[in-house]
Amino acid sequence: MFSWGEEHGEETVVTITLKEDDTSTIIEVNESGVKEDDPEIVEKMIGQKEGWVYTLTCLKGYLEKRN
Repeated sequence: MFSWGEEHGEETVVTITLKEDDTSTIIEVNESGVKEDDPEIVEKMIGQKEGWVYTLTCLKGYLEKRN
């Protein structure tokens, strides 16, 4: 768990959970603390989602390259 965005007055808390089964690992990312009354909330949430998809895709590629 970690937080970010405090320096911009928009701190959110990110929790990353790894769930392993016999053949794979599921990575669950939850980000909380978004201000629901922010008029730009939809654009910010889409941006955050795209950022996490990009990051996790890079992580997957890195791990596959190492094997």
